[in-house]
Amino acid sequence: RKIAEHAEKTREEIKAFSKEIDLKIAEHSKKTKEEMKAFSKEIDLRIAKHAEETDRKIAEHSKKTDERIKEFSKEIDLKIAKSSEETDKKIEKMTKNIERELQKLAQESQKTERMVQELSQEMKEFKEEMKDFKDEMRAFKEEMKDFKDEMTEFKKEINKKWGDLANKLGTVAEDIVAPGVPSAIKRNFNLEVTELSVRRKRKLNSKIREYDVIAVAGNYLFLIDVKSTYRRQYITDFENAIRDFLLFFPEYKGLKIVPVIASLNLTEEIINIATSKNWLALHLFGDYLEFVNKDKIDIFSN
Repeated sequence: RKIAEHAEKTREEIKAFSKEIDLKIAEHSKKTKEEMKAFSKEIDLRIAKHAEETDRKIAEHSKKTDERIKEFSKEIDLKIAKSSEETDKKIEKMTKNIERELQKLAQESQKTERMVQELSQEMKEFKEEMKDFKDEMRAFKEEMKDFKDEMTEFKKEINKKWGDLANKLGTVAEDIVAPGVPSAIKRNFNLEVTELSVRRKRKLNSKIREYDVIAVAGNYLFLIDVKSTYRRQYITDFENAIRDFLLFFPEYKGLKIVPVIASLNLTEEIINIATSKNWLALHLFGDYLEFVNKDKIDIFSN
């Protein structure tokens, strides 16, 4: 019973407190609305005042701008008028100068026309002289061609006879090829020959190997097989010699071997075979040796 009485009392207290809270909230809400209404009115007044001030400033600025534009426009008009007057004077002066120059040009044109006529006559005479000169030069070139052909055939004959003689004496490598090898290697590959030997012979067990020319340049060893006339059967012999080289001369290990066939008489067939095997072909042309297939062989590649 006491609990029920206490609960009832508590409910009444809560109900009374709730009414009190509602009254306070209602009063506060009313007060807040009145304050917000007053604040809104104040804001509207300030905005209206600011807008009025802004309109006034814009009007003043617009007026000043219009005045400046009018002044600037007047100034521009004056400058244009002045410039137009000066331009007219300059045009008039320029026109007079052009007329004078045109008169001079007409005189110069007449003078030039006379000179062209004279030059045309001189050119005609010169062309006739040149025609005679060309005919003479053509005859001279034909004579020189015949002479060069004769000299080429003569050199070939001399080289053949020299090769035949050297081959008979067994001195092609020493007398003809070896002396020209350093300059040929320098000219074609920009390598300096630091070691050059001829007819290197060495015995290993019961086998003997002889190499015609050995030239060391940088990290490369040019192993040269020399014949006065190179024939197909020499190819296999040279292949075997290349294979055995480091067995007989191990001191050259570490150098890249560049096989070379050399002759006073290399046919196109032999050159093609050498190229297919990645060998250089060295041929005697007149007074100097030339690698005839150097454009097809890259000795510097791995």
